[in-house]
Amino acid sequence: MLSSSTIVFWVIVCAMTAILMAFIGVGLFGFLNREEENDTSAYNKAVYEDQINELKQDLQRGAINQQQYDQGMEEIERRVLEELDRPKAISNSFLTWKAGIPLLLVIPLLAFCIYFLAGSPSLINYSANGGETAQWDEEGNVALKEVKQPTVEELKAYVKNSPKDSRAWLQLSYLYQKDGDKQQALEAMDKAFEASPHKMAEDSTLITERAILMLEVQNEELIDKAQSELNKAIEANPENATAKEILGMIYYRKGQYQKAVDLWSQVLDLYPAGSPEALQLIDVIGEAKNRAMMGF
Repeated sequence: MLSSSTIVFWVIVCAMTAILMAFIGVGLFGFLNREEENDTSAYNKAVYEDQINELKQDLQRGAINQQQYDQGMEEIERRVLEELDRPKAISNSFLTWKAGIPLLLVIPLLAFCIYFLAGSPSLINYSANGGETAQWDEEGNVALKEVKQPTVEELKAYVKNSPKDSRAWLQLSYLYQKDGDKQQALEAMDKAFEASPHKMAEDSTLITERAILMLEVQNEELIDKAQSELNKAIEANPENATAKEILGMIYYRKGQYQKAVDLWSQVLDLYPAGSPEALQLIDVIGEAKNRAMMGF
């Protein structure tokens, strides 16, 4: 059975689609232009009749000669013929209404196809985080209702039906991290990045989190990949101190002490002088410099 929110959603979708088709139909079939054209034609006809009567009166009064009268009539006849040609062109445009109907049917069909291919229908009822949400009570007052945080199993079932929901994958990754399952957390994070390649996968903070997961999995094959991700995070946000600190640790572990010193020195400028973070960095920078000088 469909939930009330799902029903409301589809009612709104159908209503908006109908409104869109109506606007497109008016523009496509040119109904407004036809009415305007009919009104203009009637006005022009009256103008031409007045001009012909004026020419006849001028000829009778002797204000113009026969040659001037004939020239005036020829000019009016020329304009009348031009006016007669215009409705034909308009009527021809109305003959295309049969070709326009398939277009009106294709537009909503194409929109629904795109939604089901790229959208997440089940996202209508999805709540990624626990907490409180506003609800109306029976007396019409706003009341807060506790929303249960989804479990790992619930999120797994959800992303199975909506694999393109990057927020759900990210939430699942956090739940795995909370349970200490780093490998599953990394896999869920990877899915989140795949589902959002132009937003989530370009977020400096999330890139750093992903690199940390790669290191926490303790797989030597992922160290180089984590290093690449951290460089990407720093490129996206040069002020990302966490990414620079961790990348410096990787360089230190690989024996590339000068690179570690360079990175940690940049981070040192981001911390207040005399802060615990700054003092700790000064110690490790000194150790890295000593190792670099001794050629370790």
